[in-house]
Amino acid sequence: MKKSSSITLGLLAAAALLATTGCSRRTQVRDCIDKDRRLVEPGLCQQQDEMRNRPGYVGGYYPYLWHYGGSSGGRLGDAVMGGSPTLSPGYSAVTRGGFGTSMGSTPHASGTGSAGS
Repeated sequence: MKKSSSITLGLLAAAALLATTGCSRRTQVRDCIDKDRRLVEPGLCQQQDEMRNRPGYVGGYYPYLWHYGGSSGGRLGDAVMGGSPTLSPGYSAVTRGGFGTSMGSTPHASGTGSAGS
């Protein structure tokens, strides 16, 4: 009897931990868009981020930007409605597009020379 009660308590503790950590994560969809607010491959925004993070970066015009929380049909070329160029406080980003989704907790600002909204 003692053995089954300790297993039950262990399972309940694990379920409670999973419920408090898994369900409380707040996410926003992060799309890569062009100056006309149309969906483009996320790799285009990632390339720009890499360029901005290189030593000696001096700025410039970059036609793509990350956009958070908008809605669209989800296909390349679809217009994104609503949303914001900044990640909402307390949220992590889920990148849509390419070959699935990827999680990221670092917000990406629209940056210098980003496309207009």
